[in-house]
This record gives sequence, structure tokens and C-alpha cells, in this order.
Amino acid sequence: MKEHNKINIPLEEEMESSEAQALQQIQDKAFQQANDKVEEYLNGWKRAQADLVNFKKDEARRVEDAVKYGNEWILLDMIDVLDTFEIALQHAPPNIDREWLRGIEHSMAKMYGALRKHHIKKIESIGKKFDPLLHEAVQMEEGQGDEQKVTEEFRAGYMLNEKVIRPARVKIIK
Repeated sequence: MKEHNKINIPLEEEMESSEAQALQQIQDKAFQQANDKVEEYLNGWKRAQADLVNFKKDEARRVEDAVKYGNEWILLDMIDVLDTFEIALQHAPPNIDREWLRGIEHSMAKMYGALRKHHIKKIESIGKKFDPLLHEAVQMEEGQGDEQKVTEEFRAGYMLNEKVIRPARVKIIK
């Protein structure tokens, strides 16, 4: 038997050792794969959490804008009515009852107050430099003075909070 061992037949202990190593390698590989999957799932979860936080911020911003600007169309309609009153006052005959005119002016003042209450403000244009974000140039005139200075306003412009809801229609120096 001793001679039999000399022809390189592994002993039982040696077989068990190589099998143990192979088993350990299989376990190590399985452990590494499981760790990789855990890492992948954890990163996916972190991305999903970040996406949820970003979604909540975006949604809060959208809700805030809806509250801030949701009544824009109603306010624009009120502004159109005020424009009509202003045109009527500009073309009022000289012999019209002054009390009636004061009543109209008082009504207009109340409407302007209501617009201010809802964060509407008139864009000041006359004498200012033309700003394409605030003004719509509908006429240009040759003249001296500051180039692109607003010289006349045909229709008032308005802002709701910090957003232009209606640009002013103006004449500028060319």
C-alpha cells in the first residue's frame, strides 16, 4: 500500500482540502455576486429616493405657481374692462356731468385697488428704456435723445407678481 501512495494518488486529506478550496471559491463567487446585487439594488433605491424628492420639489413649485398665477385670466379680463373705462374717459364730451365722471373714476380706482390686492402692478413705460421683456414696440419715430427710449404708451402693460402678463404697447425713438 505504501508503494501505491507513491504513484501520486491523492490522500483522502488532500482530496478534502482541494474540494474545500473549490467549495470556498464557489461560496466566495456567490457572496460577491450577492454583494454586487445588493449594491445595485441599494443604488437603485437611492436614485428612486432622489427622484421622489425632486418630484416633490417640482410638484410643490407647480402648486405654488398655480396659486400665484391661477387667477391670471380673470385679472386680464378686469384690466381689459379698465382699458375700456379709460378710453371712455379720454373721449368724454366736455359738457358731461362732473359727478358722473367722479363716480366712474372712483369705480376705476376701486378696480385698480383690487388688482393691487392681487399683486398686479402697472408697468411704468414713458421715459424708460425699451425692454423687450416689458414692452411691445408698435411704432418707432426718428428723433433725438436716448435711442430706444419709450416716448408714448398706447396700451398699459401689467405684471402679476414678477411675471409680465401683458406687455405695454409703446412708441420708441429710433
